[in-house]
Amino acid sequence: MDSTRDVAPVGRGDLVIFDLDGTLTDSAEGIVASFRHALHAVGAAVPDGDLVSRIVGPPMHLTLQEMGLGDS
Repeated sequence: MDSTRDVAPVGRGDLVIFDLDGTLTDSAEGIVASFRHALHAVGAAVPDGDLVSRIVGPPMHLTLQEMGLGDS
């Protein structure tokens, strides 16, 4: 039985978007490392401990405000 006869052809897309929320890749480690690097680069205090729950998910402007680094 040839199952390819039951599959509709797919056209070539101009754009592919990946939602990297842990399904395809666990990006938390890279996000935290980048955040620590950025804080160090601007001379801000780099918090100790696990930052994943503080910075992965919430909007960045809220995280920065919580750390005293917002626009205000």
